[in-house]
Amino acid sequence: MERRKILLGSGAALATALAGCSGSETSDGSDDDDDGSDPDPNGNDKENGDDNGDHDTDGTNTDDVPGFDGKKLDVDSDAISVKAIDKKGDKLEVLVETDITDHEKLYAELKSLADDHDDAIVDIEAFIAEIKTVEWIIEHSGTTVASFYVNVDWIVSYLQNELSKDEFYDKVKQTAE
Repeated sequence: MERRKILLGSGAALATALAGCSGSETSDGSDDDDDGSDPDPNGNDKENGDDNGDHDTDGTNTDDVPGFDGKKLDVDSDAISVKAIDKKGDKLEVLVETDITDHEKLYAELKSLADDHDDAIVDIEAFIAEIKTVEWIIEHSGTTVASFYVNVDWIVSYLQNELSKDEFYDKVKQTAE
């Protein structure tokens, strides 16, 4: 469990570094369009999310992902929120919205993302059997400020001590767009 927190923490650190490199230079932090009170940001508070079946990205689409509970992926932050989680083939896509463009502030907020994400993977073996990559997309006002992916083979190698934290970080960093 502790290894997963470290792994996810390194992913959050990468996201922070990437957001700082590709973020906007204007970062007054005063935009308050989203008060964090969206009643259904992840499609988890209601049971009618799939009643007509004509949309695939209306929050979460994680019921068919073994070992993963999207309802447990809840970021404890007023400035960052998980907008959507969607399974597309063997890829899990996590869309994150942020009000922050300042690198240091985003880093502080993304630290909680790693801790909160830990609960969502409830069975690592089942999860990696179904998912090959986890793609993270971080947006500010509808514009992507950072994106990267994590190959689940890297997660396995890291958990088996075949890949150091720095090596894992470098692999993920190379995927950044």
